Amino acid sequence: MSRQSVNRLQNAALPLRQMLSLGLALLLTLAAGLFYYSWQTARLAEQVAAQTALLTQIQATRSSTLVKAADPLPTGQATASPATLENVVPRDRWVF
Repeated sequence: MSRQSVNRLQNAALPLRQMLSLGLALLLTLAAGLFYYSWQTARLAEQVAAQTALLTQIQATRSSTLVKAADPLPTGQATASPATLENVVPRDRWVF
C-alpha cells in the first residue's frame, strides 16, 4: 500500500468516526435526561406525599378544634356582667 491510499482510507474513516462519536454523545445525553426525569419524578412524589400528610394533620387538628368550639359553654362563663362590659376600652383601628 502506498502512502496515498493509506491517507485516503484514514480520511474515509473520519466521517464514520464522527458519526459514531455523535451517536455516543446523543446516547449519553438521552441516558442523562432519562435519569434526571426519573429523579425529578421521585422527588415530586415525595413532595406530594409530604403535603398530603401535612394536609391530613391540619384537617384533623381543625376538626378537633371545631368539635371543641361546638361544645356549649358552662352557664357561669356564658354571661358577662355589666361591670365587665363597662371596663372594656375600645381599641383604635387603623384602616387604610
